[in-house]
Amino acid sequence: MPPKRTSKDSEAQQLDKERPISDSLTEESADKCHNLKKIMPNLNRLQFSACPNVTDLRAIAHSCQNLEYLDVFECCQVSELGIYSDSNIKYLDISTCNFIPESIINETIHFSPKLQHLDLGFCNIFNSIIKKIARSCPNLKFLGLEWCKNISKKAIGYLNRNIHIEDYDSERSESDSEWSDEEYGLEKGTVISLLFKGD
Repeated sequence: MPPKRTSKDSEAQQLDKERPISDSLTEESADKCHNLKKIMPNLNRLQFSACPNVTDLRAIAHSCQNLEYLDVFECCQVSELGIYSDSNIKYLDISTCNFIPESIINETIHFSPKLQHLDLGFCNIFNSIIKKIARSCPNLKFLGLEWCKNISKKAIGYLNRNIHIEDYDSERSESDSEWSDEEYGLEKGTVISLLFKGD
């Protein structure tokens, strides 16, 4: 039986139906939407899916201080994540976000020491990012590097040997995006999530 919809779900769904997900809508959601504004500080999980009009997540990131899961897969225009202070992020998927500058990825990694899952597939990164991961992410378990062609074997050698590194050329499967709450240290029933879907 599907979970019962709450007013928060209805409001988020209504936002999705009224107009495409864009920067102005995410800012409005973070700033004006009454129910969302109340849950933002407790939001643990945020997923955008194929939202090409979203480029800047600063407003949402600023409002969601307890965010542990951020997935912007196929939001190919994203160039700003908004993570500028120590974050609780454990899961970050920015694969296919090749407009995010290396400096922003570097800052995000620096301020995300709790990271356990990081997917950088198709991002334009270099060895310096791998070295930053090695220094800043002691808890990392998974690193996705699909089509990251500027990474040397020497740089990979800096990483902890226990990290599962995926560098594959096959299509992304549904199982690649599954995330177990228990695996990344969230207690059952504590996850508050919000999903934005593009056209």
